[in-house]
Amino acid sequence: GRPSSLPSQGPSSVPSESPSLQPSVSLRPSYEVYEFFYPDFSDSAESSACLNDGKEPAFMKATPQGWLFTSAEDCCKAHYQWDIQQCRRNWIGT
Repeated sequence: GRPSSLPSQGPSSVPSESPSLQPSVSLRPSYEVYEFFYPDFSDSAESSACLNDGKEPAFMKATPQGWLFTSAEDCCKAHYQWDIQQCRRNWIGT
């Protein structure tokens, strides 16, 4: 059918006859995006680094204040103030 001249005030109770748009396909590869940065204190850590790979230790998840950050910069400032330039380089280099 043809669209009306006035928009509806709410959702309709019946579906439309056909979809208005076709499904879209992203040309970019999908990858995991993790929300938080945490200090890497693992034995394999070679230098000051904050990661956001979703593998933060359970104790950090249990008490996130002071451990989990929304930016690498905030994580570096909180945990690697003494080596902040290296922490920044480690994040930028990944």
